[in-house]
Amino acid sequence: MQFGDGFSNAGQVFDYSMEFGSLHNIAVGAADASVHPLTPDSDLRITGNLTNEGTFNSCQTRTGSASISADFLFQGNTNDQIISGGGTTSFWELSMDRQGGGGVVESQMDIFICNLLDLREATNPNDQILALGTSANATVLNSATTSVEDGTSTGVHRYVRTSVESGRLIRTLTSSGVYTYPIGSFDNGGDQYTPATFTAGAAGADGTVGVRVSPGQGASGAHLRLSGSATDFTNRYWSIDDVTTTIAGQWQFDYLEGAGQITGNEADFGSIGRYRPIEEAAGGNWLTINGTITQASNLFQTQMALAAADFEGDWLVANFEAFRRLFYSRQTGDWTDPNSWTFDRSHIGPIAGAGLWPDDAQDSVVIGGGSFGLNDHVISLDQDVAVQGVALGTGDVNTGTLNTQYFTVSGQVFNMSTMSTIQIGSDRGIELAPTSAGNITTTYRIFSTEGNYTYNGTTNQVTGTGLPQTVASLTVSNTGINRNNNIVSMLFDVTVNNNLTITRGTLDMVTYTANSGTGAGQFALQDGAWLKIGGTNNMDNATAGYAGYFIGAASTVEFYGGAQTIAIAPNAGLGYGNVIVRNPGIKQVLVPVIIRGDCSIFDNAELYNAAGVDALHVHGNVNLDASTLNNEGHVIIGN
Repeated sequence: MQFGDGFSNAGQVFDYSMEFGSLHNIAVGAADASVHPLTPDSDLRITGNLTNEGTFNSCQTRTGSASISADFLFQGNTNDQIISGGGTTSFWELSMDRQGGGGVVESQMDIFICNLLDLREATNPNDQILALGTSANATVLNSATTSVEDGTSTGVHRYVRTSVESGRLIRTLTSSGVYTYPIGSFDNGGDQYTPATFTAGAAGADGTVGVRVSPGQGASGAHLRLSGSATDFTNRYWSIDDVTTTIAGQWQFDYLEGAGQITGNEADFGSIGRYRPIEEAAGGNWLTINGTITQASNLFQTQMALAAADFEGDWLVANFEAFRRLFYSRQTGDWTDPNSWTFDRSHIGPIAGAGLWPDDAQDSVVIGGGSFGLNDHVISLDQDVAVQGVALGTGDVNTGTLNTQYFTVSGQVFNMSTMSTIQIGSDRGIELAPTSAGNITTTYRIFSTEGNYTYNGTTNQVTGTGLPQTVASLTVSNTGINRNNNIVSMLFDVTVNNNLTITRGTLDMVTYTANSGTGAGQFALQDGAWLKIGGTNNMDNATAGYAGYFIGAASTVEFYGGAQTIAIAPNAGLGYGNVIVRNPGIKQVLVPVIIRGDCSIFDNAELYNAAGVDALHVHGNVNLDASTLNNEGHVIIGN
């Protein structure tokens, strides 16, 4: 049979005696149409397009006979040739024999090569490029290492062209072989040949692996998911998928040095990274892979026996910092709970992965999820952690809370942003660098002057040198089991722009103050909580300027300095709860004061109620122990 310009089939052809010469176009036009046209060792040469909506198969086996196989050659010489349709297209041998033009055959559909993909027929000197369209894979079923031949970029370009959107070259692997993936891309104005090579180990089940190479995306021409620390990297990556083999082995990727191929300095390449999920998708993570980088040959290799389970992902070589994982809080929870973390910067994405949390020295985290300190994700340390960096919030509209408990954060950077909250459990509080004490011991530490600070330890604490001298709010909620084991002691004056709150335990102001810096906010001393004031301070000047005061009836204010005035802020409402004065020195009452609980005078103290004071009114008891109550005004005891 002879054909002129083309061959079209809407039925089924099973004529194994036909021999085809050269055709321009082949069309298989119906979903149930089939073409099995070739006799053994015959060739079919096409200069036009192959359109298949049914079945095209040049490696068909007929029942009771030998395998029917033939070589299919693309021989166009002007325009690119297209393989398209929605059917099943299989070739026994697919050979590139383009006679000129762009040298490109583009497959817009999945194709299967049963035996051989030959990227150059005989000694053809022209470019020969098999370009894979969007999601179109080329699968070679023959597991021989020679089942893909003649890929090169020496003089001419002979390779499988892939891209960001295209499919993969999929090869079938068996043990103990070296498999070349002759792949490249068209970018920076030309063809770029950057093959991958797999050296299979001696054991494991046969199966497939698919690879493509893609130029990077975005303004920098890089992998979109590189960290902000990326400075030196290849502007392309190799993506591995379709892994069904269990054979371990070594991967090698050949990169280029030319214009647009590398960002930064190749000499600073220091690490091999694999990103999952593949193709730059959101929600993935980097893993640094052991291997070698040979800059003189422009290649990088994994370790020799990389497990097949570790193949899938996007592969890249860069400076070491480029592959740091960046975790975002996704809900309130413990640090080591995988449900606490996502790789999605929205803070509401899927979990980073089963069993994954920030546990590597190069990991970084952002704790957020809230806004202006409301609805924060509260991440609680449940073990000591050492990471590259912790960002506690990123601004007013993304705030977070870190509950340190009695554990530490070490590593490089701790950066607390405005309106975020740190809950401090260490007996040393928070310290400035380089002191290796307190809950935060990173090399660099930023504690925000507009942050919220809560001391919630279980034993005595000091605020620490890291507490800023101006804060948004200051809270004491120490849960020590008794009054002598729940004290938080100040080390210097602190200005509080919002609220000063003592909910549990004791705030010992020593000789310092914690006044309002704005005239706004509230002072609150809850029932059961204590406030201790030393030196010559009184409550009016040690906690001055708040817009409102709440002092619980079952709270206690203790004056333990020298000469002090037992005054109270003018807007303090109902007055004190309990009052204790202790230690030598005269504590004076110069204006009317209400004490709704007991007034206790201990340790050689003298409480002086000045003349004209009408009155010092104690609703509870007056307790004296080796001390003096000197009254020249009025003292009313009881209700």
